[in-house]
Amino acid sequence: MALQPDGSFEWKAPFDPNIAVPWFDAEHDTGPAVLQIFKDGPRKWSGHRIALAFELLTPTRVCRLFSCALRRPVRYVYSQTIDIEVSVPNGYREQLLALEVLFGRYKAPYFGLDLEPSFSREVNGAHGWTGDGSGGDSGKGTVVEEARALWPGWRGIEEYAREVFPLEEAAHGLSWMNEET
Repeated sequence: MALQPDGSFEWKAPFDPNIAVPWFDAEHDTGPAVLQIFKDGPRKWSGHRIALAFELLTPTRVCRLFSCALRRPVRYVYSQTIDIEVSVPNGYREQLLALEVLFGRYKAPYFGLDLEPSFSREVNGAHGWTGDGSGGDSGKGTVVEEARALWPGWRGIEEYAREVFPLEEAAHGLSWMNEET
């Protein structure tokens, strides 16, 4: 997400704007989800894979939610590459490049065919799913349904954009969040 001279944001990524991507706030949601798995124990979870994502959102929907949270225009621009303009930990760049190929170029199922055998992440696809994410999307019939039942206190992308994104931007030396819009 890049701040533009007019105060808006632009997100450039290699993801089809009509295909939903799973979202998960690792910092906020990993601990509680794993704790619940431990509490439930091996009788419930032994040998079971969990698609740990709480929202399935198209890139354009993510931008609308960011825009609502930040009260600034945010637009999605399809790009064949992921441009990394801030310092990232060792190994993270390689992970992003793998995402670029696997989910951008090949549009692969994020959790694999064993968890997404007949589910289409294409908005308004065969299952009639709207991809609206927060604001009424229950996740029923999608890979997020089980994760939401596991940890109902998950943080959605709009809450992340409102509460965490400005802090991360400030940590990178930006001050747009302190300016009048």
